[in-house]
Formats: sequence, C-alpha cells, structure tokens
Amino acid sequence: MIDLANPANWLTIYEAQTVHVGGAPLPPILVDGSFDHRYLRVTSGNEYPKPSWQLGAYIDLMLDESTPETRAYRFESPINEAALLVVPDWLEIYKIRAIAPKWFRCIELKIDGYLEFLGITFFGDEPDNFVSGEPPYELGFRFASSVEGQITAIRYFKPSTETGTHTGHIWSSGGTLLRTQAFTSETSSGWQEQLLDSPLNISVDTFYTVSVNSNESYSAQPNYFTDVLLSDVLYTGSAISTGVFNTSVGSFPTDSFNSNNYFRDIRFIPSNS
Repeated sequence: MIDLANPANWLTIYEAQTVHVGGAPLPPILVDGSFDHRYLRVTSGNEYPKPSWQLGAYIDLMLDESTPETRAYRFESPINEAALLVVPDWLEIYKIRAIAPKWFRCIELKIDGYLEFLGITFFGDEPDNFVSGEPPYELGFRFASSVEGQITAIRYFKPSTETGTHTGHIWSSGGTLLRTQAFTSETSSGWQEQLLDSPLNISVDTFYTVSVNSNESYSAQPNYFTDVLLSDVLYTGSAISTGVFNTSVGSFPTDSFNSNNYFRDIRFIPSNS
C-alpha cells in the first residue's frame, strides 16, 4: 500500500547546500533501485525569493546525462516547500539532473525517493555450477520464518541451457500443496520471478518447501547447506533436508543429494514491515 504521507517511507538520495549558480547543472544523480522510482519529493530554496520568483530548481529526468537533448521530462520545483514529482509511467530508466534557473543561486536542494519494500529473498547470488542434459525434476528449497508474513512470489535461477515452461509450487512441511503458479514472460537465463495470484500467509517457525520444475538443465551448487543459514527473518533447517528434489515433476520434493542448492527461492514480506 502506498503511503506518501509517512516520513518513514522516504529515503534522501541527494542533499546539498549552496548548490550552484543558475545555468550550471549538477552532475546527474543515478536513480537507485532501492526505492520506487515513480515518486520523488523535491525540496529547494533560493537566495532571491522575490514573490514573483517562485521557482527553486529545474529537475530534469534524463535518458542519458551526456547531452541536454536527452532530457525526457522537466519538473519545476517551487521554493521553500516539498513538491511531489510523479515520474511518467513510460519513463522506466532515468537519471536526475538539477539546474537552477538563470541568475539564481539554489542555496539548498534535497531529493527524496519513495521507499518500496519489495520483501526478503534468501538468495541473491548467481550459481556457478550447472547440470545439463538431465531428465525433468521437481527441485525445491525448504525454509521457515521467525515471524508471520506473506509469500508474494516464487523465484528460481535459470541456466542459459534450460528450456520449456516452468511451474512453481509451495508445500506444507507434510507435503500438502498450498500454491501452484505458472511462470510467464521468462527471460533466457538468470533469476526468474513470478508473483503469486494471491499472497500466501505463513506461520512462525513452520517449515515450508518452494519448488520449481526443471526440464533439462538446472543449478546445483554442492555442499551449500552445511549449516543453518539465515536471511533476515528466514532460515533453513538441517543440511540434509534443505535442498530437495523429486524425480516426478509436480510432486512434493523430499530427496536430497550432496547438500545441493538448486536455487529455488521466495519473496517474503513480514507482517510487521
């Protein structure tokens, strides 16, 4: 839920005093992926706040910072107040450039980005060991959380040699199927993520298994689960039952081999976030 009024939801990405004389732009600010880039909050002041001069700074959103011709969108921020800049939907990747109007000296400028908590995942690294030319498997990862919350998506790492379609499953500790979700719009390789049609509520300190089928290639990092691992509030159990598989696609995976990590994962949002 978007809450623009809550100060805790904003992160300052640029702040300066006595920024520059009018007409000389600041170096562009690269937009960081840690916040929702749809919303920026701009606060600027001016050394010459005459009633007729109500402009604090130009905020340009640049497709490429190298030349002015690449400006995609310009926002005129008022002085001495916070102004909301809603980034156009069509502008997905950009950099920010601030310019004071001619003859103005912008004495302060702050740009905040709206934080978007995307949730917790267990794995962010990329595996370096892959298996190809194999029959199909159901490959899984067993995990628990120290707090209540919701699973919002299923993730898996896809080798460049993998083919076919994929379906994710979430299982209870006893093998009850809780969610089935087909993957759509996959890329040729790398981390794939599919939102659940509806989030799945999970209980505290209760083990679940997430699994995604493989067709002929998969990631298999040996001796990965040699101890209990933590990722924020998520944690694993015993090494022998964390990375699991089943030779029957779509069936509850319980077998394990060589403490392999098959890089199946979830996205989890704690209830208190």
